[in-house]
This record gives sequence, structure tokens and C-alpha cells, in this order.
Amino acid sequence: MDTTTKQDQQELERLRSKFGNEYSVWRSVEGRYWIATARDKRVCSEPTLMEESAAALEEKLRAPGDRVAVPFQREAL
Repeated sequence: MDTTTKQDQQELERLRSKFGNEYSVWRSVEGRYWIATARDKRVCSEPTLMEESAAALEEKLRAPGDRVAVPFQREAL
């Protein structure tokens, strides 16, 4: 069930145009969360950001926190 409104779609497009080179920006299916996933999996900041509003997500995109762990390495198996 997609609950994205026209205004939400415009915000999503704005965030994608502003941060799309670094992050893949999307909405959760139920429309509750705004999510951004780093395109480069080797980033030193939080690779996935999730907030309940576009404004809160944008604030986090401007200053993401530090990465907590190193990326999983398939070679380690």
C-alpha cells in the first residue's frame, strides 16, 4: 500500500536531486519512514539513515553520524 502524496513525491524528488549522487533516497512502503542508503558501501558515516519526516532525513543527510561497524566482507566466510 503506497501512501505517498503529491507533496511527499515532490519532497522525495527534491531530496534525490540534492543527495542522489551519494545516497539512494526512498520511502517505506507504508509511507511512515523516509530512508537513505549510501551508494558507496565503504563510507565512514552511517550507511543507512531512517527518519519519520523528509525534514528530519534531510538534516541527517547533511550531517550523518559515524559508522558503527565495518561492512560485511564475503571474503571472510
